[in-house]
Amino acid sequence: MDTKKIYSLLALFIGQAILVSAFIIFAAHWETSILVLNILVASLVYGLCFAQIALPWVHLSDPSQKQLGALGLRWAAVSLYAIAAIGVMLLANLFFLWSFLLQLLVQGGLIALLLLSAVGALSAAGKVAEVDAQQAQQQEGLSLIRKEAQHLKNLSQEISNLPEPLVKRIATLEENMRFLSPANTPEAHEVERRFVQTATDLSRAIPNHQIDKDRVEELLKKLERLFQERKNLYSN
Repeated sequence: MDTKKIYSLLALFIGQAILVSAFIIFAAHWETSILVLNILVASLVYGLCFAQIALPWVHLSDPSQKQLGALGLRWAAVSLYAIAAIGVMLLANLFFLWSFLLQLLVQGGLIALLLLSAVGALSAAGKVAEVDAQQAQQQEGLSLIRKEAQHLKNLSQEISNLPEPLVKRIATLEENMRFLSPANTPEAHEVERRFVQTATDLSRAIPNHQIDKDRVEELLKKLERLFQERKNLYSN
């Protein structure tokens, strides 16, 4: 356990001890059931506020940063619950002297609303993660065909007897990859799959260019057509 966790737990336990001691000292005249109920409610409020401050808002290991999608809702829910719970505690015991059952019902209702807001926060975080997954899927195929184009360019530059016009066409194709937009459609995935397959075939054919020029030209033209097809595909 690292030093930060040790200090955090120490602060949590000390704060909880002070909280319970304050209730026992200043509210000892309350009915036992009411005293226990309010200690539990105050401990819950304290724990939630402590978690908001002590726990990290984001996790750097999570590329989606889905916690950010629920951060505002989480803070609002905890703040409103804390204000309402403490307000009910003060009104019920200092001004109106509510019965234990009434206090239990009201505090239980507030906790139910808190749980409902937690569901909303989780839904918001899940939506952020879903969008991130879609974006990652869009980028995956695009990254793959760019990698294949880069490999073709490097290969063409390594072969000394390859005609210069052919080398330039491959270099232009690789350079134009930056104009492609991410897309998460079946059509885009199919074009990307065909592009990768054709690029692989061309990589195998290029070293034998002198004896199979027609095959190389055919594959390169096909790649150029596939590039144009993919260029016209994007997600709305």
